[in-house]
Amino acid sequence: MLLVALLDPPYGFDESLADKLYTLSRLTGDEPQSPQSRQANVWVSFLSLARTIIKKIDFKLLLVGRRPHSAYLFDIIRAKPTVIYCDGYHEKCLKMAEYLYPDYSESDLLEIFQELYYSTPDTSNMLNNATHIKACWWSFKHARENWFWSERHKNYVSNLFPEMSGSFKSVYPLVDTSLFRPGKGEKEPTILFTTMQPLQTKGFDVLVKAFKMLPGNVKLKLVVERVDLLSRDMLEGLGERVTVMTKVPKRLMPDIYRSCMVNCRVSRDDNTPLSILESMACSLPVVVSPQVANSLPIIEEGVTGFVVDPSSHEELARKLNFLIRDSKRRIWMGKECRKRALRYSIERNIREVFRLIS
Repeated sequence: MLLVALLDPPYGFDESLADKLYTLSRLTGDEPQSPQSRQANVWVSFLSLARTIIKKIDFKLLLVGRRPHSAYLFDIIRAKPTVIYCDGYHEKCLKMAEYLYPDYSESDLLEIFQELYYSTPDTSNMLNNATHIKACWWSFKHARENWFWSERHKNYVSNLFPEMSGSFKSVYPLVDTSLFRPGKGEKEPTILFTTMQPLQTKGFDVLVKAFKMLPGNVKLKLVVERVDLLSRDMLEGLGERVTVMTKVPKRLMPDIYRSCMVNCRVSRDDNTPLSILESMACSLPVVVSPQVANSLPIIEEGVTGFVVDPSSHEELARKLNFLIRDSKRRIWMGKECRKRALRYSIERNIREVFRLIS
């Protein structure tokens, strides 16, 4: 196994496997600290690193974890057995890509794809670049299999591309339910919010408004990738009720989940946050937006927590207050979360990988 990434995983990495991890931060000691510094030369260096390593090694299977990255591996994906494992955030662009460059031959397309290496890569928004969209579609078309995080997502893309649906599979995101498990003892009235991305689209603004309506003894824990994702304006008026944590090792996350009463993620536009699944495995009820709930079929309104419109901070405050005050219902919902999270076993995903290798 070899993992190639721009940065070390945000939750840390098992050091016993350190010789299997190649990142710019490990090779150069230079870790980008701002979105701007991740652009241009840093991204180009990362892409060059990834392509060089992948082209030089003999492997049985290439697993691409983000669809936007597949655009920069278009030639490798065509030549090598590849699975693109995606969470559904970018698939809406693929149908559009079919109609781009309609009169171009295959060799013409391969030539324009090379332009991706001489422009500033943008893997956060495929719509910013027509060549990027087309290259993602090319990789999507030539991958041996495309995996989706939910049956609903797979069916949606199958309806768009019925001729390719034979290569589509639902492979749910894995969670280590032996690591992420329930704890014991009393909990303080604490709400958890986690994200490795900018907070603007993740519902943090709505959560802050709702949080200010809750009793003064309720606390808020924020787990973010970098402190510069937060501004003073975001935390204004919250004082000591908020604890901010950055770059938390994965081994410490279970204790953080177990110390809280509810995990909140009311994103307006989101992929499937693994933190929701991990916290459910720790018997933590969740309050999420419809966008998050649609990606994780085990989430059920009134059973695993609540599904709230991200435009209504008043409704969010009511649901959070209910879970904090009603311990009996909260504990019942937590047990239901754990029971459902057990469906997402590591073993199932490992079997899928070995099936392709063999």
